Amino acid sequence: MRAHFVPVDEELRTPDYFPDFVRERRELLAEAMTGVLDAFAPSALTGDFMAEDPASGERLTFAAFGDSTDDPKAVLLVYASANGASWETTLPLRDLQFFLSDLENGYSAALTIGGESVELESGAEAVELPLGPLTARGTLEEWRSVLERELMELSPSEERPELPVPTPWQGERVPFPIGDSE
Repeated sequence: MRAHFVPVDEELRTPDYFPDFVRERRELLAEAMTGVLDAFAPSALTGDFMAEDPASGERLTFAAFGDSTDDPKAVLLVYASANGASWETTLPLRDLQFFLSDLENGYSAALTIGGESVELESGAEAVELPLGPLTARGTLEEWRSVLERELMELSPSEERPELPVPTPWQGERVPFPIGDSE
C-alpha cells in the first residue's frame, strides 16, 4: 500500500471517509513527487546553492592605486586564490575602463591580464575574465560597480606594492561571481 501512496489508516478506506482518503492520498503523492523533483532540481533552486566565494576557499580582491581617478598610470592590483593556490597581477585601470566601455558601446573588446589576452565579442551576456585560478564572471553593470567601488577607495600610487612580472595562469580555473569580490 505504501508503495502506491495509499493511506495506511484503515478507517479512511471506508465509503464514509472517502473525501478524507482522497485528501490524504493527494498529500502523500504530492510529498513523493516533490522529493523526486527536488532530487533532480538544480542546486540553485533547492536552496543548496553556494556560490564559489571567499567563504568556500576562493577569494578575489582588488585594490586601486593612482594619483587620481583620471590618472593614466593608475592600476588595479588583482589578488586571486583558490584550492590553496594564489596569483596576483596589476592591470592598468585605463585598459579595464576602455574594455568595459567598448563592450557597452557594442564593440568587441580585448584586454591583457597577467600576460594572457582576452577577447570578447560585442553583445556578450556576461563578461568572463580569467584571473589566475578564478574565472570572474558578471554582467557589465556588475563589473562597472566593482570598478566604481575600487575607484572610490583609490590609494596613492606610492603605496602600491611591487609585484613580480605577471605570468599566465597554468591550471584549472574556478568560476567566481564578480559581485563577491572584495
